[in-house]
Amino acid sequence: MALYEELFADICAKNRVHLSFPDLDVDLETLTEQTCYQLLLEIQKVIQDDSLDDPECFIRIEKIVTLFERHGLSAGSRHDE
Repeated sequence: MALYEELFADICAKNRVHLSFPDLDVDLETLTEQTCYQLLLEIQKVIQDDSLDDPECFIRIEKIVTLFERHGLSAGSRHDE
């Protein structure tokens, strides 16, 4: 659930939020799911990048960490700045 909450918070931070619930025209659940799917596609692209050799695995991990951070997600304490 924490991942969902982080994504939701990031989406809210990047977009103007209208709190008049009767007129809310954005389905936040769908928007969050679409963001998750896009993030997975980006991670898949990094993993499938054949230009990186196996010894360069850490480069893939750092690219994935960058993707998480771009979406406002935590990558764990080992990757905190």
